[in-house]
Amino acid sequence: MRILAILSVCILQVMSMPISQANFAAWDKPIAENAATQWRVKESEHFAITYPESNVLMADKALNIAERVHLELVPFFGQAPEQKTQMALVDDFDFSNGWATFFPYAQIRLFSSPPDSVEGLEVNDDWLHTLIRHEYVHVLHQQMARGLPKAMRDVFGNIVLAFPHSMTPSFMLEGLATYLETNNELGYGRLQGSFYRMQMRTEVAADRLKTLGDVAVPLRELPLGMHYLYGSYFYQFLAETYGEKEIQHYLQKYSGEGIPAVMQNHSMSSVIGKDFDQLWEDYHQWLNTTFADQIKLLENSTAQGDVLEIENDRQGLFKDVSNSQGERFYFIDNNGEDNPKLTMYRDGKFAALIDINNVLAVDVNEQNDVVASRIITWADGRSWADLFLLTEGRAEKDWQTLTHKSRLRNVRWLDSDRMIASRKVKGISEFVLLNKQGDLQSLWHGEDETTVVGDFDVSPKGDYLVVAVKRALQGWNLERIDLVKTEPADDAIAFYSIKQWAQITNTKAIENSPQILADGRILFSADYDGIYNIFILNQQSEKLIQLTNMLTGAFEPKLISNAENQRKSQIIFQAYTADGFEFRSIELDDAADLSEFSLADKQGQYNYPKPFSLNVEKSTSEAYSPWSSLKPSWWFPFYSATPEATQVGLTTGGSDVLARHNYSLSLGIDWENELGDISVQYGYDNRYQINFQRSHDYVDVFDDRKPEYIVEQDRWIFARNYIANAYEDQLSLNAAIVVEREGTVARDDLFSVSCLDANVKRHKTCEKTLAGLGLKFDSREGYLNSPGFSAGRYFDLVYESNDVLVGLSDSDYSGGILQGQWQEIFDLPGKRSLSFQVIAAQADKNNEALTVGGDNRSAELGLFGRDDFALRGYASSVQGGHNMNVNRINYSQWLARIDKGWGIWPIGAGDLSANIYVDYGSAWQRGNSPEYLTGVGIDINIEVVAFYNLMMPIRFSLARGLDDELGGNRASIGISLPY
Repeated sequence: MRILAILSVCILQVMSMPISQANFAAWDKPIAENAATQWRVKESEHFAITYPESNVLMADKALNIAERVHLELVPFFGQAPEQKTQMALVDDFDFSNGWATFFPYAQIRLFSSPPDSVEGLEVNDDWLHTLIRHEYVHVLHQQMARGLPKAMRDVFGNIVLAFPHSMTPSFMLEGLATYLETNNELGYGRLQGSFYRMQMRTEVAADRLKTLGDVAVPLRELPLGMHYLYGSYFYQFLAETYGEKEIQHYLQKYSGEGIPAVMQNHSMSSVIGKDFDQLWEDYHQWLNTTFADQIKLLENSTAQGDVLEIENDRQGLFKDVSNSQGERFYFIDNNGEDNPKLTMYRDGKFAALIDINNVLAVDVNEQNDVVASRIITWADGRSWADLFLLTEGRAEKDWQTLTHKSRLRNVRWLDSDRMIASRKVKGISEFVLLNKQGDLQSLWHGEDETTVVGDFDVSPKGDYLVVAVKRALQGWNLERIDLVKTEPADDAIAFYSIKQWAQITNTKAIENSPQILADGRILFSADYDGIYNIFILNQQSEKLIQLTNMLTGAFEPKLISNAENQRKSQIIFQAYTADGFEFRSIELDDAADLSEFSLADKQGQYNYPKPFSLNVEKSTSEAYSPWSSLKPSWWFPFYSATPEATQVGLTTGGSDVLARHNYSLSLGIDWENELGDISVQYGYDNRYQINFQRSHDYVDVFDDRKPEYIVEQDRWIFARNYIANAYEDQLSLNAAIVVEREGTVARDDLFSVSCLDANVKRHKTCEKTLAGLGLKFDSREGYLNSPGFSAGRYFDLVYESNDVLVGLSDSDYSGGILQGQWQEIFDLPGKRSLSFQVIAAQADKNNEALTVGGDNRSAELGLFGRDDFALRGYASSVQGGHNMNVNRINYSQWLARIDKGWGIWPIGAGDLSANIYVDYGSAWQRGNSPEYLTGVGIDINIEVVAFYNLMMPIRFSLARGLDDELGGNRASIGISLPY
């Protein structure tokens, strides 16, 4: 009962935290040359913001926006947080996002990097405004409470049971935030964008509308992010059908439910008169009606391109990164099942060139040199983009690292030796010039974050750029940047500088992904009539030709030239479908059948009002201190009773605003036996870790069933990770001290005998104190549609000694232990993989023995303090000694995708997969020969989703030990671990 009580509390608190809360603010390393990160804090009436000192202007703007958003949104929800909402502004990521949570207090994380491509977020008046408004909706929504939940919050603080709206499907959470971020009058927000309308129109046209269960547990089924899409349209349906007042009534009703999650239908029925199942049927009818006329008008269009048949059965996830050069078309083939590959298409044939992942942009010059921008997640908490070069003719066909943490997200060749790349630092766009050696020079730097540079292209002669640009309080337009060539200095690379900017378009459409053709015309994608299509613009005549007429949408057009007949040149673009994106092609002269019109007919602009015009009163800037936010904001009691003991305890925890300091505390008191259990954990980002745990297990040994002795275990770990790191931080040097005491305590006596005396059968108490260093390399990758790890390598080498801390501890052991493991994972075609693993260890004779047996692989996951290794099909510790070797072969196979919840109820399932394995291992004493044991088995893994957000991968295992004496059939159930 005690374990279940503690587990319940842990589950409840994990549910309270979004996955993204693991994003601690990056280490305080230089963010600019000779400048370290200094964190500051400012406050307004309802908010406090923590920010890097170098980004004070954006922090001030964020407070102005937040206070205005507070005034606009609080009337909708009817209540506001009792304490100030904490905001943290970070510049750690080269992508656009943010998150909000009530745990352990109301807080918002703001990523300063604005969106610069068409994926839905581009429809905004100002990125910071859209982000703060969306995230503050989450804060206000989840803070709603009355009745019993409010009373529980007053007593226990911020526990999940006191926040009913945190235990609701993500489509209700994200849907409301997306609905309320949209401004129908001014025309911004995702529900006003052509991308969202395209996605939902495609769902309706394909007769693929998702069930309530599909959307309640969204994992991997397309469209990815369906909880945002379906959720926002669901709120729009409710507003149009019943009015916003009824939405508010439902939110108020549910905020008082004492049993959240299971009371969803009751709350909705009592307000609307229909439960969620009934409303979902009406919602489907509303969607069909809403899009029927547009679909009927477009479904018979012949100008939607021909599907480009790719040899493998690929499933498009996002738009693929692509580009063209002459007669060649290049793209990153990423189907979510296999290694992403740079692939070339030419003359109707495909050729996979080389593996590469996390690519943001790619370009090829006339010499077939390929440059790619890919994002790297570093150990310091940053995810930044850098450039990599693949040079034609090199003896070693591999990627050459061109830059290091330079944040270059997009890149185009200027000539055969130089490139122009763009980046965003502190939200401000910049163009840089660089050569093949990675030498950089700034070409242009924006004045502030309101000018956002998107995709761009370089003219064939290298004399100008065409750029997709979002100006302050406007939409996206195409602009021209003229380059002027300068005389080179002896040691300089700057042969070009920017002469001037000139506007090409000024429309309310989102013009994007331009490509400059040899004759000076511009090929691009735009949503002039609310649907993304492909267009060609003649810059001299300002005439537009429409090349496609899509039911869905067309993006990323690239021209493949035809040397014999230019008009027969092929345009490859990416078409959105209900199954994701696919490549399609049209011939350039097919435009004759479509419309031609003047650019002047589409001219117009937005002129959004400033969302930060409210200049609120702010406190003076102060140096950041974590102490004010580290105090516990919640606690929860637990109680357990067994024939041996009765225990009462509590658990609590906390973290600071930057999520660097994280701690938890659990304390249980056994009054009958006058013993206490305690668990304390503290972590400083991902570098420092301190754990202490004392627990007791009660054992009966007499007929009267009264406990005679207690098994006691103390475990204390101090770890320092990433002392040194390299190879994109896949290689790291780590250190730790592990102190562990285990043994028996009698009621009246403590037996103390040598832990190394194998002849002593009495109870004993043993202590070990290990200090060690560990070298670890981990390049394993997981793919969206494949189970576990799909490819890569893992190895570690660890040495630990009992002799380092002599005099500071009472270790019963001496000497050291050297151990290591190596794992190779091979990606097989489709949703499967094959891995080989070797684990070996050798301990000095006066060290604790090593054991093999059982199926607890989780004991091997830690880098330090490992002494027990799984050998499935056998009992735990079936063999022991000071030498150990375990070898494994594992085949992983995806079986089925459920990705569905049980209607609105808080239970669902994701993927079903299997592992077939062979274990071959032994542990033996020095001087003896190993007696290897073989075990075979199969795991069936199912992803169970509880309370909409809590992923619990469950493993059902059946193993057989093939040894006649020691082996046998063993079945178990536990947590599934990735291979």
